[in-house]
Amino acid sequence: MPSEEGEDASWIGRAWAGGTNGREVVDQFIFEVPSYLKPHGRVLLMQSTLTGVEETIRKFNVQGLKARVTSEQKLPFFETLTLIEATADL
Repeated sequence: MPSEEGEDASWIGRAWAGGTNGREVVDQFIFEVPSYLKPHGRVLLMQSTLTGVEETIRKFNVQGLKARVTSEQKLPFFETLTLIEATADL
């Protein structure tokens, strides 16, 4: 989730803090995950729509993974939680 500097001071703050655009942890995960997957392995990522689902899918593709949205849960107000599956089709 998007966060301001210093929001990660507590354990609960670290659980949600993703930097100013909310993508720091997600982008690092996407960059590293291919080295952990076996051929035809898969990874599931739950993400808020507040941090750019299409950008996540694009970045998975750049890393050689095939990504798609598998489920969504709309929350009150303005946010949807999205489950993304990325597979290593090697």
